[in-house]
Amino acid sequence: MARKKRELLRSYFSQPLEDLRNNHARYELGMGIFWGVLATLCGGLAWVLLTILLK
Repeated sequence: MARKKRELLRSYFSQPLEDLRNNHARYELGMGIFWGVLATLCGGLAWVLLTILLK
């Protein structure tokens, strides 16, 4: 019984490591960077358009 519990705990704690190895973290990081750049570009465009509108 104790051996099954140890195996269960070991598999539970190894799941985050397996996710990192499967490139899920890399994909999420890339998408976060993409959305950050996109938000910056949209904010810059909005700022330019606002300054043109207020002139």
